[in-house]
Amino acid sequence: MKVSRFALRFLACATLAATLAPAHAQTAFKHFNYCAPPTPPSCVEAVTDASEKRLKACETDVERYVASVFAYRGCIAAETERAVREANATIRKMRCARDPAFCPQQPAEPEPAPSRRRKKSKKK
Repeated sequence: MKVSRFALRFLACATLAATLAPAHAQTAFKHFNYCAPPTPPSCVEAVTDASEKRLKACETDVERYVASVFAYRGCIAAETERAVREANATIRKMRCARDPAFCPQQPAEPEPAPSRRRKKSKKK
């Protein structure tokens, strides 16, 4: 069974990361969503002497690739926003632990407004 160099590199990197990362970092990583980077279609390298049929197929692959780039960009933006919200929540918890003045306060219950009685207007 032949294994590609990419697969071997990926396996080596994943093994190294799992070995070197502390246990708490591994559990924290589960909170993150992975945004898979798109890869350009390989057909683009051989389009100079391709038939019309292959060119159309490659154009379709390129369109799909461009769409995946925009999806990737959206995924990265959403994940960045989520990570910043999580970091801010972590900072708030730490500040609250150090100083109760930083703890979130429950909003005060609004007091019911006193009921007003309407005066009956006298008809003339």
